[in-house]
Amino acid sequence: EVLSVPVAALAEEDGRTVVYTGYDEKKGTLTDPVEVTTGVSDGEYVEILTGLSEGDTLWYAYYDTLERKPFSL
Repeated sequence: EVLSVPVAALAEEDGRTVVYTGYDEKKGTLTDPVEVTTGVSDGEYVEILTGLSEGDTLWYAYYDTLERKPFSL
């Protein structure tokens, strides 16, 4: 079993690959970037090697919607 997230959840910030673990409802912005190390991907999901743990939550923009996803193995 591996920890994986949707590829759409990955972002690049200052040359680092990050995911966002918070959302500011007042400003409508993603917050709390966490740097992650990624592994293999099937094009839809990507393996997370470091930076997140099971049970962590991430936020990401997917098309015109905002998604909140808890991690599970």
